[in-house]
Amino acid sequence: MVRSEQMRKDLGRLLRGARDRLTPEQSAGGPGRRRTPGLRREEVAAAAGVSAVWYAWLEQGRPVTASVRALLALAKALLLSDAERAYLLRLGRGAEGAAVRGAELLSPAALAFLEALPAPAFVADYTWDLKSYNRSASVVFGFHALPEPAGNLLRVLLLDRGAQRYLPDWREIARYMIGVFRAEARARGHDPVATALVAELRAVSPDFAAWWAEPDPGAAHAHHWRVAHPQAGPVSFRVATLRGFDGPDLTMTIYTPDHRDESAARLSQILREHEADPHGCPV
Repeated sequence: MVRSEQMRKDLGRLLRGARDRLTPEQSAGGPGRRRTPGLRREEVAAAAGVSAVWYAWLEQGRPVTASVRALLALAKALLLSDAERAYLLRLGRGAEGAAVRGAELLSPAALAFLEALPAPAFVADYTWDLKSYNRSASVVFGFHALPEPAGNLLRVLLLDRGAQRYLPDWREIARYMIGVFRAEARARGHDPVATALVAELRAVSPDFAAWWAEPDPGAAHAHHWRVAHPQAGPVSFRVATLRGFDGPDLTMTIYTPDHRDESAARLSQILREHEADPHGCPV
């Protein structure tokens, strides 16, 4: 979990403000008489079904882990509005897990589904701007380490030498992604966002310029990815896509380890090692 100190403080203020404005009669904790306004921390924790100590630490701004499920339970217990709930998820998840890049947020149900998947998965728009990803994808692909302007997966794959070393089939993957992007951009007609991205990538990547002009995007390679993890070794994934996931312009991509080899065991090893060393980066 990667959250700044300021985000933890803002999260604590949001929780305290929501707790202070509620009465016991409004909460699932039940009615009660109170000399001071608001709910106690223990009442919020009980209503959300979480540990009172954990909730106190979260409100105090301590660096504790907060799952999407727990945050959604807190949002329900505190009767947060849709905007407050979205803000809570943004602050509580930080840059890892179901972190959201871009102006739009996935719905809480979609975020919970994404986070619950054991396999690496992410959501991107038609330009391959990364919008959200789960913990496994963050660990395997290092998404949490991307600076905000680099959240476009085409840009990363075409310009980051570390990403290219990590993905042995990066050329085939990039050609496929470019083909998908090109087809979507043409279907939309004039799109200033797509036009700007194409102009940028043409200027900085000869590979993009050549592959953008190709008639065949190489779609046959879209359903199999390999990563060359420096500690665990090669890991192969079967790739599935869900187009229109939680919005017409969004696609979820899910990476299931190939059970014909040792990939599932190696993925488990990568996730275990991350628990022991959260600051390690695979790329």
